[in-house]
Amino acid sequence: MDNPQGPVDNSAGTPTNPAAYSGSSTQPETPSPLDDMSKRKKSSSFHIPLLRTISPRILIVLLILIVALVGTALYLNKQKGTSPEQDAAARAEQNKKAAIILKSIQSIDTNTPIATVGSETIYQKDFQSQMAYSGDLPVDDNFKKTIMDRLVQDSIVLQEGAKEGLILLDASIYNTLNKDYKKRVKAVADTQGKVIKKNYTVAGSIVAIWFLNEHVPAMGYAKAKEITLEKITKIHADVKAGKLTMIQAGDIIKNDSSLAAIDSSYKINAYYNFRIAPNDILTNDGKFNRMVENLKPGEVTELYTFKSRNLDLQGAKKGGMQDAYFGFAQLTSKPGFEPKTFEEWIKIKLASTKVTYAH
Repeated sequence: MDNPQGPVDNSAGTPTNPAAYSGSSTQPETPSPLDDMSKRKKSSSFHIPLLRTISPRILIVLLILIVALVGTALYLNKQKGTSPEQDAAARAEQNKKAAIILKSIQSIDTNTPIATVGSETIYQKDFQSQMAYSGDLPVDDNFKKTIMDRLVQDSIVLQEGAKEGLILLDASIYNTLNKDYKKRVKAVADTQGKVIKKNYTVAGSIVAIWFLNEHVPAMGYAKAKEITLEKITKIHADVKAGKLTMIQAGDIIKNDSSLAAIDSSYKINAYYNFRIAPNDILTNDGKFNRMVENLKPGEVTELYTFKSRNLDLQGAKKGGMQDAYFGFAQLTSKPGFEPKTFEEWIKIKLASTKVTYAH
């Protein structure tokens, strides 16, 4: 990467005294113009006088050094096995290994799911499409892992970019078998470029289950609260332990049809993202807001009991606040904690995203 310096010319010599090389102390005859020209030509062409200034001992040392350097180079060349025959054999072996790797990749049906990254399913077709964008990547023992790592990273860029309002996802580029891969590659590059340029505010997500929404459930307030607490306590513990992402936690709630008997809007209330500008507030509950404000990006609050006004609850005072739902929040960004580079950003996102490989 660094530009090498050009060669330095040290060939310019110091003017010498012709008498020092005459081999005689007698006064030389005055040369003719032709003789003088002949001598200058010989001197400038071969620099014979310069060799005469080096003692025989120094010449011997120089010759020994040259022989030693040449011998060392030959020895190292032999040790490295860089003869044409050995190079050809190594290339043949590498080509054979590459052919086996490529054959194993092509033997898998392109419709086969090979991984789940957050909320997106990655298919073998995606793997083969990504290969076309991998340039001169050598097909060696690390080839499959390198391609897979890139697929995972690109999926996270799209999902986390969508959470932060940097991109809108649709089936043409996301979570479908027949996506437009060229369009997806461009979307990933565009989103990556926006990551550090955006103005960060407090942002995150909330997972919740209501047990007292519009009306008291038919099973009764206390029973609904008990069931809801049991369900969300386990989900909260798994998120804090890194076993679930917030999106996965929300999906578990959305897919739990038994909650329809408690809250008819349980799917809508299960998960939502928030972005809070410096002068805005998250909720009307100051205690919960302070819990969120004290988080660092990636951290999760404790399970919290939220209140809401409900006149359908027996014994409730008019206009009074009643325990209504359980929830918790996770912070994704906060002023003063935002990453300075894409590498820092993706490292945080990788750590908080669940990745499952099919095999």
